[in-house]
Amino acid sequence: MKDFLFALSSNPDKPVFIFCTQWMFSGDGARAAKRYLAQSGFDIRWAEHFLMPNNVCVSMMRFFFTFTNDPARIQPVLARATTHARAFAGRILTGRKSLKGFNPFSHFLGLFQRVPFRATFDRWRNDIGIDPAKCTRCGLCVRKCPSRNLYYDEKTDTFLTHGTCILCLRCYDFCPISAVTYMKRPHEPSQGEPYKGPSGFGE
Repeated sequence: MKDFLFALSSNPDKPVFIFCTQWMFSGDGARAAKRYLAQSGFDIRWAEHFLMPNNVCVSMMRFFFTFTNDPARIQPVLARATTHARAFAGRILTGRKSLKGFNPFSHFLGLFQRVPFRATFDRWRNDIGIDPAKCTRCGLCVRKCPSRNLYYDEKTDTFLTHGTCILCLRCYDFCPISAVTYMKRPHEPSQGEPYKGPSGFGE
């Protein structure tokens, strides 16, 4: 994400906005992005965080607030996010500056998430696996992976990893038969079908 932000070409004549999606709270995610964009000359005047359904439903994290692909649970969250987005757009249209997550408490919440995550990320990112006995070799996991972490190995007749996982869990969530594992654990059906995003069902 840092490389992406630094690669953007700025236009000082155009003010920009930043928004972050979050599960429970994002802390100062927008503020962190502003820090990188400001170095490239961007004029950030608006920043906001949007609460979205959670796609983390791996079996080793049995939290009561884990969302499943249940419309009855998802739609209220998406409806609130839509209302929130319209209000944010209204502030942009009126030119009223609004920066969410730029206070000391939000910064503390951001550090509370970033520090332990960065300390364990390299270990966590190598825990995606494929159950070769269950896998049908459809290749959907490879096509869904934004970091090109997964690839098919003809010698072993299974999908392996390059060690570039960013823990987006798209492979885990979209596998039609739950053949993707995390920390060697398969998906637990009792947690429901993994959330696939507000519009991303299928290819």
